[in-house]
Amino acid sequence: MFSAVRPSLFAIAALAATCVAQSKTLQQPIAWTIHADEWQLAKGQVQLSLTARSEGASRSQQSHGIPLASLEGVPAQAFASQTARDVSFRLVRQAGRLDCSGVVRARAGAGECRFIADARFVSELQRRGIGRPDELQLYHLTVSGANLAVLDELARHGYPQPDIEDLVKLGIFSVGPGYVRELAASGYKLGSIEDLVKFKIFDITPGYIAELAAIGPGFRALPADKLVEYRIHKISPETIRSLAALGYDDLDREAVTQFAIFKVTPQFIRELRELGYADLSPGQLVELRIHGVTPEYIRGIARAGIARPGVDQLKRLRMAGFDPARRDEDR
Repeated sequence: MFSAVRPSLFAIAALAATCVAQSKTLQQPIAWTIHADEWQLAKGQVQLSLTARSEGASRSQQSHGIPLASLEGVPAQAFASQTARDVSFRLVRQAGRLDCSGVVRARAGAGECRFIADARFVSELQRRGIGRPDELQLYHLTVSGANLAVLDELARHGYPQPDIEDLVKLGIFSVGPGYVRELAASGYKLGSIEDLVKFKIFDITPGYIAELAAIGPGFRALPADKLVEYRIHKISPETIRSLAALGYDDLDREAVTQFAIFKVTPQFIRELRELGYADLSPGQLVELRIHGVTPEYIRGIARAGIARPGVDQLKRLRMAGFDPARRDEDR
């Protein structure tokens, strides 16, 4: 199966929207390119990019890390050779396969593929009452490595049966049966395919959930939307532990979000302490950030001859437009 590569959220959402649009016919052949740097090749990995077109000249591009060994017909020595070599290989998935041919040379290659849908996969979807995917949807299900096992796991944990569009999204975002099962074991049965996909997009893993829970009772059994919020603001268990080590071990889940929004980081707190501002309350730290009071600003004030103003005075100086950097330039 393709390994996970994290494209931008906007790009991958756009791809999902394209894939679940009205029924479309895939235009053959499909273009492929392949490349790898020395680091990738040493790990036996290459980057495979596929470009497909559907009726109306709509274009879809996907790029995946994949083991070179899975490209039957592309020997490692031929791929790394400076001599061009004709190759043929297959990518086989439950939903279908790609029969590809082209040329490789010097850790790069290009060519064309033809897509063949798997009739048994289509029949099984129809038997389960999900419906019949169109050719473009089957292609995306194939490339993303979608499989029927995820349907059984979803049913086992009380999710509604996905339709074809949902199944395409699950495939695009690499939501597999293991992910569904492990989330459920962590206490999260999300109830909708949309929420499940959102968890995967923001990389909310059982490991992330367990690390947060280990911090203390306040970070156990967090609501699903709070976990998404934490990921959006890049809140990590390591950051929370660092804040606790600095004495902020009683922050609740909302205070942690406020710190992240206003960039009250452990480094910010340490720099303030070095300047003599120790034991500030969480509220004071947030207020300093809101008013744009940075350690550099405080150092500038000291150079201007103002000795260690209090927090309220720092805010007033900022609100009054006092700029020590400008005073330095005027000297």
